[in-house]
Amino acid sequence: MLSRFRGGVHPPYNKSPQNERAIIPLAPGETLKVPLSQHIGAPCVPVVNVGDEVRLGQVIGEAPEGKLGARVHAPVSGKVTGFEMIPHQSGGFCKCVVIANDGRDLLDPSILREPRDVDAMTPDEICEAVRRAGVVGMGGAGFPTAVKISSCRGKTIDFCIANGAECEPYLSCDDRVMVEHPEKVVGGVLLLSRAVGARRTVIAIEKNKPEAIKRIEAAAAASPGNVTVVHLPVKYPQGGEKQLIKAIMNRRVPGGKLPADVGAAIFNVSSCAAVYDACRHDMPLVTTTVTVAGSCVKSPENFEARIGTPFSALAAACGGFCEDPAKVISGGPMTGAALSTLETPVTKTTTGLITFTEAEVRGEYNGACIRCGRCVTVCPMGLSPLLFAAYGEVNNVDALRRYHVKDCIECGCCAYVCTGRVPLLARIRAGKSRVAIAEQEEKEKAAKAAAKEAAK
Repeated sequence: MLSRFRGGVHPPYNKSPQNERAIIPLAPGETLKVPLSQHIGAPCVPVVNVGDEVRLGQVIGEAPEGKLGARVHAPVSGKVTGFEMIPHQSGGFCKCVVIANDGRDLLDPSILREPRDVDAMTPDEICEAVRRAGVVGMGGAGFPTAVKISSCRGKTIDFCIANGAECEPYLSCDDRVMVEHPEKVVGGVLLLSRAVGARRTVIAIEKNKPEAIKRIEAAAAASPGNVTVVHLPVKYPQGGEKQLIKAIMNRRVPGGKLPADVGAAIFNVSSCAAVYDACRHDMPLVTTTVTVAGSCVKSPENFEARIGTPFSALAAACGGFCEDPAKVISGGPMTGAALSTLETPVTKTTTGLITFTEAEVRGEYNGACIRCGRCVTVCPMGLSPLLFAAYGEVNNVDALRRYHVKDCIECGCCAYVCTGRVPLLARIRAGKSRVAIAEQEEKEKAAKAAAKEAAK
């Protein structure tokens, strides 16, 4: 019996027709700009120089020693022509490696020509293969998968869950991966389950993906492992980690704790497929599936795009726009970020390119809170978004902490239902940033005080 999480909303899902369109491998362009920041943590340090010849899958960026990060690899073979600061899909700028594509896709020698026997791999070998491949959470979070595996060590993991909810409107990339590559999803989650020592393995899919459920169940039945496929109710944000844990395990993750602390390890289904490739072939994560949809797109599609491909190439591959978009979003409309330019490159965490017309975005404005309380009612974490927005505006960090702003999962439900059209999610993100800065300053102050005391 599934448990239901509190709050949540039912936005128009608008997943058709793209959810029925097969994934199209998109040929890489002449030049790819590969960001060195594609994950939660510190940006990678380049390990190549201008003029270097690189091969597809070759390491071009390493995580700084002792810091959270994931390797970055060349998505094509060719020559490094420079380094640039470019707009990033999450806002701001990041450093990238510019590669001139030679069109030959010569593989790096580290990639296995003959598949490895993954059934014989130990948990440590699985984790190391995932680390070498630079796999991250591909649902948008970007947390390094090898680090997540390691964080489960020494803890009792009751459930390893492959997250196939894909509850964001418009997006169908995970859906198509499950339909077209079910054996990779099932194989990947079984490897991850072994790596974290889970007692049970589950693949959770929302009920509005019947073809994916059918294909995954068939692949699970044919696999040597014991995999349960759970049909989730359709509700946003059903795909949130804490909401999945509530639905499947009927457990609550306390504030400041991780899923592993309550016996859960959760991985996106596309990440599971990437883990399978990493373990079987030592294939790094150099492509991702991206949904291109929205009112301005002539032909909505799903593309397998190389990392570093500009969003403009995705739009062009759909036949361009039938109307100039008033807003373009990277990711889904609930949690995605508006793009300032289509020359922003695809990263490991890119899930969608969604467009909206002037009529669709009209009425979006910085309104005033009328204290209706709707944001509190729909918040799946039981928080008070209106207070976060108010205290964030006046930079009251103590109040933001007191009302647990760090527990916000940034699902966007509050902004979706706001009667006053207040940009709640943007303000909450700004408030969380202020809290993070304040906490970092406190740590540095405490370290200096401790060093001063030790020097006496």
